[in-house]
Amino acid sequence: MTKVRVVLLVLAGILALSYCSQARAQAKLLGDDTGWAIRVGLQWTNNDGKDWQQITPPAVLDGGWSMVNAFFLNTSNGWVLMQKGWPEVYGQFAVATTDNGGLSWSVKPVNLPSFYQNALSGGGTIDFLDPMHGWMNLSIESSPNFNSGVLFSTDDGGETWRHVKSGPRIAGEVRFITLEEGWVHGGPGDIELYGTQDGGKTWEKVNLPPPPGLGPTSTRNYYLPKFQDPSHGYLPVSFFHYETGAETIVLFQTADGGRTWEPTKGVIQCPGCSGLVPLTVAGSTLLVVEQSAGYRTVLVKATPDGRVERLPGPWAAIGSGITLNFLNSAHGWARGAGGNVWVTTDGGETWTNPAPVHHGLGFRMPLPARKAPQPPQK
Repeated sequence: MTKVRVVLLVLAGILALSYCSQARAQAKLLGDDTGWAIRVGLQWTNNDGKDWQQITPPAVLDGGWSMVNAFFLNTSNGWVLMQKGWPEVYGQFAVATTDNGGLSWSVKPVNLPSFYQNALSGGGTIDFLDPMHGWMNLSIESSPNFNSGVLFSTDDGGETWRHVKSGPRIAGEVRFITLEEGWVHGGPGDIELYGTQDGGKTWEKVNLPPPPGLGPTSTRNYYLPKFQDPSHGYLPVSFFHYETGAETIVLFQTADGGRTWEPTKGVIQCPGCSGLVPLTVAGSTLLVVEQSAGYRTVLVKATPDGRVERLPGPWAAIGSGITLNFLNSAHGWARGAGGNVWVTTDGGETWTNPAPVHHGLGFRMPLPARKAPQPPQK
């Protein structure tokens, strides 16, 4: 019975994380072979996915909390945004913090203004710039079909949180590049992007025109930008063609911290795309998962100088809900349905799934807890 209870509680955490449309960061490669993923609970690998160890906070396993969003700054410092009970139980949030890669966790409640306690809808994302400075964006149900957001910040590692009253008020992902420069992506349909250049005092909505020659477009979807340093970064923007029903994804670049953006020649015509599609930027290369008829999918790569390459892969096996994360231009992960993590070390030419997740009565639980590295024997 104990194992069954642990299974159900971990699965509750996964369902809560999947429930929130903004909780997209479900796997991240932190080093050459090291990273974390939401598989069956929160898990850790030190050998590029060949073996996984359980690092789910005990508050989720046996304390009645559900995982909403997870974030690791490096191989030591991590945070899990949690909610009491199922997602329909509003207003009770806490943050679990680790400074040893999930070997142990401490939990601090998030003390919210009373006004928000009855309005929060259970979604949220969390992001940290360094071990002390972080932000979280919680979702508020403002209508049956739309959620707005409430932004909070911390400068003590998550011990206390302050309401950023000047936030853009959209539910979605938050990411800060410096203490002054930050971004929030979300809004109705997850198509809006807001940026700040003064630490969150003021925010400006990003509105970029289609590049010359693209033709008439009706809507555009923005993604979170990816920065190489505080000044230089890339921003994917998807333009929808109403007449053809197709999308064109354009890679924009900035050299001034996102104050201005210019289109590159990195353009992907994506007839099998609709709305927000799985994509990432690896170095300066745009990578997009394109789905065509018959649910066959390929990885499309576009460089700023205009080179486009389409690569077949095991995408049918990955299934829906794909998220991409690349450490560099060669080494990346793709997390698919059911928590399976596929690995590439050659830029997407080939993929492997070292440790498939087996759901149902046959999957193994609980996984071994992560153990501290042992010193070499003399």
